[in-house]
Amino acid sequence: MKKEYTVGELAELFGVNAQTLRYYEKIGLFKPMSRISGNDYRCYSVDQIYEFAAIRFYKNCGYSLKEIGNHLVSRKSEESVSFLKERHLMLKERLAVLHKMEEAIRYRLEFIEAEQPNWNNLSIRRKYIPPRGFNPIGTETNIYKSNAYYLYPTIVIYKDGIREFGAQVNTSDLNQEKVRELDAGNFLCCFHMGSYKTITKTQNKLSEYAKKEGIKTAEYYITVNHVDPLLEQDPTRFITDIQLRIIE
Repeated sequence: MKKEYTVGELAELFGVNAQTLRYYEKIGLFKPMSRISGNDYRCYSVDQIYEFAAIRFYKNCGYSLKEIGNHLVSRKSEESVSFLKERHLMLKERLAVLHKMEEAIRYRLEFIEAEQPNWNNLSIRRKYIPPRGFNPIGTETNIYKSNAYYLYPTIVIYKDGIREFGAQVNTSDLNQEKVRELDAGNFLCCFHMGSYKTITKTQNKLSEYAKKEGIKTAEYYITVNHVDPLLEQDPTRFITDIQLRIIE
């Protein structure tokens, strides 16, 4: 192994861009400590290979250059182990958050893709709906503070002139403290295409149909947002499933 390395040679040895080494020198993280015999060119000593390898190691572990620089000042094995333990714990917590986010996005995509073929059918249909997880959010003024609103389909329960907002979540989440189950059952359903300001028209349409057909129904509506303001900027293209429970 050589005793001295130029910027280009060390860059090639580690498979990095020479600009990376120059930048590290500029910020004081890793400077050449030797001079090539016979000229004034600075170079890296063979001992610095291990130092740069350590920088690469911690960089691959996700540390910032500032964090790496602070740690390298007094790098001891005991401190390095503690340093890595902290990183490992942080990564585990981040992975748990990312896993939950991936599950929520996958659930929302599966929900949309399952119903998308039916969106153009605005006629009233009778449908069995299995149990659903319902994560209560509260009134409309609360929804924007809730992470569930941004990840899951929104459900609104219209009852006695009050709207209760929530998120439709996996039934596997029922063991969570706030999540409750919406009972399975048969429903009269109809898609509403348009602004939420006109949603009562479709609700009245369902009520009039039930009365005409002699179908006994609950005294509340459930609406499930399929295409909402998070997905579409034009309110006339919002798609909401209006559901009226059948009492049997």
